[in-house]
Amino acid sequence: MNLKNSIQLKRTVCAAALALLTGGMIIGSALGSAANYVPVLETGTLLTQADPATRVPSVEEPADSRQVMTVSFVGNCLVGSMLGSSAYGTFNEAIETEGPAYFLAGALPVLEADDWTVAALGSVFSDGEYRPVDKADGERSWYLASSEGAQVLSSGSIDVVSLATEHTGDYGAEGYADTKAALEKAGVLWGDDENAVYLEKYGIRIGVYTCTLEDSENDLPRILNWVRTASGTCDMTIVYPHGHMGLEPDDETVFAAYCSMIDAGADMVLASHSTKLYDPVSYGSGVIVPSLGSFLSGDTRFPDLVTGVFQVQLLCAGDRIDSWSWEMIPFLAYMEPWQPIPDPAGK
Repeated sequence: MNLKNSIQLKRTVCAAALALLTGGMIIGSALGSAANYVPVLETGTLLTQADPATRVPSVEEPADSRQVMTVSFVGNCLVGSMLGSSAYGTFNEAIETEGPAYFLAGALPVLEADDWTVAALGSVFSDGEYRPVDKADGERSWYLASSEGAQVLSSGSIDVVSLATEHTGDYGAEGYADTKAALEKAGVLWGDDENAVYLEKYGIRIGVYTCTLEDSENDLPRILNWVRTASGTCDMTIVYPHGHMGLEPDDETVFAAYCSMIDAGADMVLASHSTKLYDPVSYGSGVIVPSLGSFLSGDTRFPDLVTGVFQVQLLCAGDRIDSWSWEMIPFLAYMEPWQPIPDPAGK
């Protein structure tokens, strides 16, 4: 090797060494440590990603975090036909031809977006061949659907129903038991005079008493006793009564009964039974809806046109309710048979 080639080789070696030294210094600086490389495990995973000791064991919610809980209430849902008929033009015939999901498809965008939807059931679900009961008041109407009828509710995102209504006993104790079984199979919670419903989420407990209010002497004391007890154990207490003591929903006597429930500790009184929708009324620190009207009317193809969804939003912080608000979302009973939809002209 001549002198010129020897000098060129030395220059090349020195340049390479200088490049390695400079690169190492840059990498070491970037890593903020004396090491100029990151060791790789045999699996090819970086050590800083694989070592469990470097992981945060748990992350707590910030003290000022907020969660929104939404509960919707609708009025009567009479899912069935007179004496269980499936003749042409009946509600039961529509279940067979259109399928259970047809009826509440138009309401689904509203009801599916909440945490729970509560309704009043006005019929029996049963596949048994029971005779209708003889009603002492002389009423000659009995409403029945097969057990498949419960899927009308579940497919429409109705989560809770009141059985404390005038038609769930149309086929006696057997029909009542079959109704509860059909609801449970469909994943729908139920409540009645003896069983309130308690909804829990985010550490918040909401008590909903699904009950009858036929007379002030027998029913009102029972309701007030529940309110006083539940208001001490629940973050929110709601009475969902069916019946108006044989009077109009806005009668002074009926309204006074509702007010007494708020005075006892209830936050809301949301009544059903009447087919007519009444406007919400603020009272004290609570709100009263004298009647939620009919939402789904299997007994007629021509119900009162206007109905609604009463929706409550709770702003929750930790395990407490910071504040709550409500709105009535206007609906039309249906433009198509038995299919309530949001009122396009509503606000």
